[in-house]
Amino acid sequence: MQLRRATAVGVAVAASALLAAACGSSNSNPTASKGSATQVAAQNACVATVNKLTALQEAPPHITLPALPQTLSSLGASDKTVWFIGGLANSAINNGRLGAQAAAAAAGVKFRAYNDNFTVTGENEGMQLAIAAKPAAIILDAVSIDQVDAQVSNAAAAHIPVVSIYEIPSPGQAGITSVVAVPNFAPDMVLAVLSATKCDTGVFLPYIPDLAADVTEHQVEIATLKKYCPTCTYVSTPYALATAETQLGSVVQGAVGAHPDINAVIDQSDTGLNSIAQTEKSLGDHWTIVSEASGAEGANAFSTGEVAALAQNFPAQIYGWEAMDSVFRALENVPQPTTERDEYIQLFDAHNRTSDWSLANAFPTLNNYESVFTKAWGLSG
Repeated sequence: MQLRRATAVGVAVAASALLAAACGSSNSNPTASKGSATQVAAQNACVATVNKLTALQEAPPHITLPALPQTLSSLGASDKTVWFIGGLANSAINNGRLGAQAAAAAAGVKFRAYNDNFTVTGENEGMQLAIAAKPAAIILDAVSIDQVDAQVSNAAAAHIPVVSIYEIPSPGQAGITSVVAVPNFAPDMVLAVLSATKCDTGVFLPYIPDLAADVTEHQVEIATLKKYCPTCTYVSTPYALATAETQLGSVVQGAVGAHPDINAVIDQSDTGLNSIAQTEKSLGDHWTIVSEASGAEGANAFSTGEVAALAQNFPAQIYGWEAMDSVFRALENVPQPTTERDEYIQLFDAHNRTSDWSLANAFPTLNNYESVFTKAWGLSG
């Protein structure tokens, strides 16, 4: 299974308010002064390297799945129920729910979704209710495993498989059957912004501190930036996923106001892209924006030219299907294709932009992906 993960590069944004925690961090001491011979040589070397690497990220993703050893009907799928727990107000998470629900319907499995409202209390209550209902399996979407560790252990003790979308358990943490949509987009996002700015950037890196996967990706972003562009600078600020759709723009505005050298932004959640774009327009500014995009927000911005480049994540419904595939393999007690399945991503920019580009035709190699799953499950030829 070849899996890759998302990002989105664009032009847009700015904006303050909603600091989910204190100020964050920054580096402001590049190794060579701007315009010096050393700095120009380093910038030219960075551009040459980045151009080669971004070309690799423009290749389309593919999906293959080994068949289940027995059909779902012989497994008794129609008698089983799967619970889905996540913050359903977030469009990407809700899309994951829609995918899992569609996959369950295709397989004849009962399905129940629980909205945890992005709270630790809600996540644990959802787990408690699910375990008490004795489901065939539980799917967690963007739920920090550390925050529900005891409930995951309770599920394991009850022999209930738990599949996580996006969040990876800490080392030594038991009870998670598999992880779907493991984020690996950070290098792509950094490469995209370096390509767009020709390795001459001060980049803003907002991140979600309550999600371990986001914190890890944030650290990878910084490491990647330092590796390929040691003369570039960055500023970091934490924010809250629950309010990203309306307030991330103001977070960016606050960072740009305090650090006027910022000319690019990496957004780890495309659900905040509209907020960023609205703030950019209100300020009359122009930045290079790189965003993880799994839905229509980033795609629309790219297709209209508002976003210069797009590291596009395949729409999140597919991860619901992947989670259900993990559930069925766990119920049949067969190995997962891989215990950690990365996200499907492709970088779109000036090199592969077409006049009729849209999200609907962005991933021809993944068209009718549902049939790959139903065939592997013995439901279609």
